[in-house]
Amino acid sequence: MGRRIAFMINNDTVLVLGAGASMDYGFPSGEQLIEDIINYLEGKIQAEPVKKKIFIALILYKYFQKNKIEKTLHDCYRIVEEFISTFKNASPASIDDFLDKNTREEFKIVGKICVVIAISRLENPTADFMTEWRDTKPDHRYSRELHSTRVHLELIRGWYNYLWKKIYEGDIKNNLSKLTFITFNYDRSLERFLYTRLTNLFNLKDDDAIKLFTESVVIHHVYGQLGFFKWQKDCIVINDYKILDFGLLEEKLSPFNSFSVNVPKQFTDNLNPLSSKLTKEENDYLDKILSIAGEIKTYTEAVEQPHPKISKRISNATRIFFLGFGYHKQNLKWLNPNRGEIKATLTGTTYKFGKAQIENIQKILKETFPNLSSEKRGNKYFICENNEYKIQDYFANVLDLE
Repeated sequence: MGRRIAFMINNDTVLVLGAGASMDYGFPSGEQLIEDIINYLEGKIQAEPVKKKIFIALILYKYFQKNKIEKTLHDCYRIVEEFISTFKNASPASIDDFLDKNTREEFKIVGKICVVIAISRLENPTADFMTEWRDTKPDHRYSRELHSTRVHLELIRGWYNYLWKKIYEGDIKNNLSKLTFITFNYDRSLERFLYTRLTNLFNLKDDDAIKLFTESVVIHHVYGQLGFFKWQKDCIVINDYKILDFGLLEEKLSPFNSFSVNVPKQFTDNLNPLSSKLTKEENDYLDKILSIAGEIKTYTEAVEQPHPKISKRISNATRIFFLGFGYHKQNLKWLNPNRGEIKATLTGTTYKFGKAQIENIQKILKETFPNLSSEKRGNKYFICENNEYKIQDYFANVLDLE
């Protein structure tokens, strides 16, 4: 058997990630996040709507308490109902647009709480990022062996695994240090993925994995994230990779299943005293969710330009990949606020974009990066014209990591 050739990532590479970059692992697109929030507040995902609205109202009540604003829990419940009605009637393109453009401060708080809950319900601590359950068709090779169930585990064809193979086939520290991840997503699936791979493939102890990760991996969340893992340096709000739901308050919320908001006095008389009946553990839990929601930023709340460390990596990059990205002007402007010179080739996916949309993306990129270095040095705009390629297909057929 011949000697295996080590793979090296030689180019300084920036990967700019949009919502589509997390979709291989069950996270929603921008439109799907809108659906998730509406279904959480008005549908029967996890429980009856009234119970979930009270849960969010309790967190909002905490916000008013901390800011010394007098509101009853029933007031907070009504604000949650007003939020969902206004949200649906506004028809925003994304929750980010709604949070940025609506001027009601309490709506911003409710919206951010909804984002945290909607995304966290997909941060599954048992997920391995490699396999998922699939229905077994009669012609599948496992079909004869399955008796009591008609499902089997199948490998996920996700781009994280493709990326990981590129990273570990060679000098892993070098390969990691060549990559910069700039994500406009709130989930921590990429951090979770890379950290678990480091500890398992190389059998690293936690201390060694933490050292390698913190020294070599650069992941920047532009609009915040759902807290930090305890092993990360900047632990503003520590939050494990798990679902944040009302489970801890199940016993106290269950009596409200039978209530209807059409009987306001009875509902109010039973709802308002609830906040004084919470245990310390329950209060701490609500405070934690509120703190995580505080980490979520709108367009105008976010830092207007990258940290100098990130700016340097953008300006020094040989390639900048846009993956699962929507190419919104606001987000592109953040990457190059001063319209400075960029050395890199700009390249990216256009999955499900139309021809006119792709042409407009090219135009927006040229406006945002007007000082791109000359093409004779190999630098250009190289946005994919094939709108059928997902991220892994894009690497395989258009431009690979190298």
